[in-house]
Amino acid sequence: MSFRVLILGGYGNFGGYVARALKDDPSISLVIAGRSLDKAKAFASRLEAVNPAEAASLDIARGVGPSLADLRPALVIHTVGPFQRQSYAVAEAAIAARAHYCDLADARAFVCGIGALDDAARAGGVAVISGASSVPCLTAAYLDDAARDFAHVESVDYGITAAQQTNRGSATASAVLSYVGRPFTTLRDGRMQRVFGWQGLHPEVYPGLGRRWFGHCDVPDLDLFPARYPSLGWMRFGAGHESAVLHFGTWLLSWGVRIGLLPPLDRWSDALLRLSFQFDRWGSGRSGFHMRIAGTGYDGRPLTRTERIIARSGHGPNIPCVPATLIARRLAHGGSIAPGARPCLEDPDVPAWDDSRPLFVFDGHCGLCSTGVRWLMASDRRRRVLFASAQGRLGSALYRHYGVEIDTTYLLIEGGHCWGMSGGYLRLLPVVGGPWRMLEVGRLLPESLRDAMYKLVARNRYRWFGRHGHCALLTPEQRERVIDG
Repeated sequence: MSFRVLILGGYGNFGGYVARALKDDPSISLVIAGRSLDKAKAFASRLEAVNPAEAASLDIARGVGPSLADLRPALVIHTVGPFQRQSYAVAEAAIAARAHYCDLADARAFVCGIGALDDAARAGGVAVISGASSVPCLTAAYLDDAARDFAHVESVDYGITAAQQTNRGSATASAVLSYVGRPFTTLRDGRMQRVFGWQGLHPEVYPGLGRRWFGHCDVPDLDLFPARYPSLGWMRFGAGHESAVLHFGTWLLSWGVRIGLLPPLDRWSDALLRLSFQFDRWGSGRSGFHMRIAGTGYDGRPLTRTERIIARSGHGPNIPCVPATLIARRLAHGGSIAPGARPCLEDPDVPAWDDSRPLFVFDGHCGLCSTGVRWLMASDRRRRVLFASAQGRLGSALYRHYGVEIDTTYLLIEGGHCWGMSGGYLRLLPVVGGPWRMLEVGRLLPESLRDAMYKLVARNRYRWFGRHGHCALLTPEQRERVIDG
C-alpha cells in the first residue's frame, strides 16, 4: 500500500514543485488539495504521477479538520502562505487525523512557536515539522556543516537573491512585504537589537551573477540560531531583488512605512506583484544564496568560510521544496521521524537520536575499531557516550550528512559538531575520565603529525587487524549499546 501525501496548495507555486518532485515515486500516492476542486483536478491530471493523483477541495479559511479525517493522509505538506498571520489550525487538524505534518513556512513567530503543539503531537505519535524550507532548514544545514571546522562560530552574514524571471505568487510577495519598513530584532554585538525590514542596504558580488543588493529580512533563524550556536554574537540575513531598480524602489517604500507615511505594504501585495512583472524583460532566471561564516579555528586563528548556491534557468524555487520532499520520501520508504512538534533544524535524512549525549560512530567490521569501542564502553562507567555502527541506518546517514568517507575516520558527534581522527579521541578523554586523561598530553604533538599517524593505521586496519562480521567482537551486552547494532 502506498504512502498517502496530501499537499495543501498542491496546484500552487511551491506545492506544484513538491508534487512534481514526488510524482515518480512508486511508494507515494499524492492528494492535490486547494480551494478550487477544478484546479486541483486539472493539475492532478497533468501531473501524470506513477500512482494517479487524487484531487480534493480544502480551504484553510473554512477549516480542514473533517476533510483530513475523510482523506486519511499519512503526511500533510502545507504550502499555502503567507504564514505570518496563520494559526496552527492545519497542523492541529493533521494531529487529530493521526497524520505527520510539515510546512514551508518562513514566518518567524509561526516557526519558532510550533513547539506549542509538542505535547499533542507526541500524544498522537506524529511529527509536526515547521520551516521545512530554505529557512531555517537549509540555512541551518549549511551552518552545521561549517561549524565542524570552527572552535567558535562568531558571526554569520547570509542572504537570498531572487531571479527576476521566476515563478512568484501573491503569498510570497505578501510575506516579504509584511515586514518591509517594520521593526524586528537581530543579533548584534552579542545582544538582540532592532533593525527595519529592507533597510541596511548592502551588496554581494556573485560569480556569474555580478552585484546583487540586499536588505534586512525577518526570518525564524534570527531567533533560532543564537540558541543553537551559543558562541554566535552577530548575524544578518538579507533578501533582495535581481533588479536594482526594484530593490531600491522597495527600499524607498520601506522608509515610507518606517516613518508612518505608508501603511504595511502587504495590503498592496497583488498590485506590487503585478508591477514587478513589468521588469521581467530586463532580468534573468538566475537566483543566488550566500553564507559567510566567521569565527575562530581549532588552532586559535581567525577563520572564515563562504558558501554559495547559484540556481539558473528559473530553478531557484525548487530549493525551498527540498526538505519537505526529503521528509515525504523518508517516511514513504519506511523511515521514521521522532514524534513531537519542532522547527525543521535537522537533516531530514538523519534518523532521530538522543543528541544530548556524545555519539561515537565506528566501523562495525573493523577489528581495531571494535576493540576501541570495547575499551570506551568499559571506561565509560557512567554510560555518557552513545554508539552507532557506520553500517547502520543512523551511522551511514551521519557519514552522508557530514560528507565523510567511512574509510577515513570514525565520527564523534557532540553538540552538533563532528570530530574525527586524533582530535575526536582527545575530546573523548575527559568524558572517559580516570587515568586515561593523562593521554591528553598528545595535544602537544602537531595535529598534522597525529592525523598522519591515524591515517596510516586507518588505511591498513583490515590488513593488520582483520575484517569481521558486523560488531562480531562485541559481547551481546555491548551490542545492545550500539544503535542499529
